Amino acid sequence: MAFVRLSLMTPKRGRAQEVERLLTELLAFQCRQEGYVAGYLLKPDPHQGNGQIGRVAIWRSEADANRVAALERDLALQSAIKLEVDEATHQEHSFEGILFPPGG
Repeated sequence: MAFVRLSLMTPKRGRAQEVERLLTELLAFQCRQEGYVAGYLLKPDPHQGNGQIGRVAIWRSEADANRVAALERDLALQSAIKLEVDEATHQEHSFEGILFPPGG
């Protein structure tokens, strides 16, 4: 069973490009770490109009996700992201993921 982290946030006015850059850098760092399975940068849906951005990171285990989250580079990027988003909109969620491959 995989471990999934989902982050959603709304950038402060005029900071969307910086938040996207930081999330991209975070995912680029995480994808080189042991236990990383897959990840996605979540760009705003133009049909929603709410400006939310985020990321999904899928890990082999919760222990892998927690180990990487405690690394200095990960912590620094997470801190930088928090400075650029509306704090009231920043959500972090974790899930156990069950794979449903194509074709079942």
